[in-house]
Amino acid sequence: MNSAILLEQTAIHLTRQTQRWDRRRRWVSCLVWVPRVLIAGLGFGIVIALISRMRPWLLPEQIALATGVVTALMMAGMLGIIWLWPRSTAHRARYFDHLFDLKERVSTAIELSAGLIPLPVTLAERQLSDTVEATRQVNVSSRLPVRVRGWELVLVVVLAALFAYLLVADNPQTDEIMARRELQQAIDEQAAAIEEAIEDIENDPTLTEAEQEALTDPLAEALEILQQQDISQQEAVAALAEAAQSLRDMSDGMLSEQAAAYQDAAAALAGSDLTSDVAQALKRPDLDATAQALDDLANELGKQDLSEQEREDVAERLEQAADELEQTNPALAQKLREAAQALREGDIEAAQKALREAAELLREQQEQLQESPLAEAAQTAMQQAEQSQQELAQAGQEQAPGQMSQSQ
Repeated sequence: MNSAILLEQTAIHLTRQTQRWDRRRRWVSCLVWVPRVLIAGLGFGIVIALISRMRPWLLPEQIALATGVVTALMMAGMLGIIWLWPRSTAHRARYFDHLFDLKERVSTAIELSAGLIPLPVTLAERQLSDTVEATRQVNVSSRLPVRVRGWELVLVVVLAALFAYLLVADNPQTDEIMARRELQQAIDEQAAAIEEAIEDIENDPTLTEAEQEALTDPLAEALEILQQQDISQQEAVAALAEAAQSLRDMSDGMLSEQAAAYQDAAAALAGSDLTSDVAQALKRPDLDATAQALDDLANELGKQDLSEQEREDVAERLEQAADELEQTNPALAQKLREAAQALREGDIEAAQKALREAAELLREQQEQLQESPLAEAAQTAMQQAEQSQQELAQAGQEQAPGQMSQSQ
């Protein structure tokens, strides 16, 4: 019974002893590796500080933050490995047997205490007693000394001084870095504004699905360019200018499909002196100008004595224009056909009346288009795109000309 108690007490003593040694070993490792981690972290900071002096990259506060984060992560990793890496009692015993030249006494004693090695009680007690005595004679301070290399501490001080100098000394790239930061901030702000404009259009119940798509497409294309990495100032401004122009084309309340139909009608009317002004106005398309041109055409028909062939030519052109406008503007197409039919019949007054009615119809339609939800939404979106364009064009103006033209 007494032997069993002795074995248990000795096992507890040796286990605690190896734990104390292991804690010292971990502390010694910390003192060895902390300066090395600081050297590595400061070296990292110096490298990125030097790079930031050769090309626009990071500002001093960003360099300091990056260096601090990297150093802290390395320090946490080092401390985690030293203090959290698991070591069993048997592993610690074998390690310190070798380190303290104990000739496997501690590991053997722990195995004896655990009953892993069969041995007569008398011999086991002698072995345990010898092991305890040997551990007491170990000079831990000399066998496991605290060693801090002086040159490493000097190197830490030198690197810290160099790193501090690189942070506080004037950086020739600072102006461009600041301008790029301002530009990127401006791009992010305007991208958010464009996103909001797209959302407003998509949530506008007064717009048809086709109108919403037509309005959001140029904004979405501009937004995609603004969200690209390393976009230059010129590219961002050009993207917004293109979007503004596309929206300006719709600010008269007309979709591109409708404009294309008027342009096709203009092609049918081109080539004749009598209808050339109408063709030019439709090609833009400008409904007010087209209305005035139709009035002028009606007046010309009354002034000129047209031959049958000339009347037929004008009638044919009016009918072709009516065919192109049938789907887009059936009311206008009908009036053009009435004018064409009257010309074929030689009834100039009826043709003039039909043309003047067509002109009045276009004026009414132009007024309706200008007050339409599409025109209002296009105008609002265009103003946002133009404002964003101006904001980006002015970003970084304090920088020397030409320095920020291209992102690296």
